[in-house]
Amino acid sequence: MKDTVGGRRDPYYDNAINHPISRQKEPASLHDLKKSVETLRILYDEAKQLAKKMRKLHPNLFMFNKKFKHTKSRLMS
Repeated sequence: MKDTVGGRRDPYYDNAINHPISRQKEPASLHDLKKSVETLRILYDEAKQLAKKMRKLHPNLFMFNKKFKHTKSRLMS
């Protein structure tokens, strides 16, 4: 039996049974972290391309937004 030491249970086993929620999650593997970074880079590039396309299609909207922010900051000062 894996959880016994010389026929007796070790203290970690009893704690795990009595407090199942207190078990810590395993840290993410290096492979999982690399995949997450890769996914984030792809999403960032897609968002950047979409923003560029939106600026080309709706330049007035972006100019209005800049003017609004500038006016708002002047009013708040």
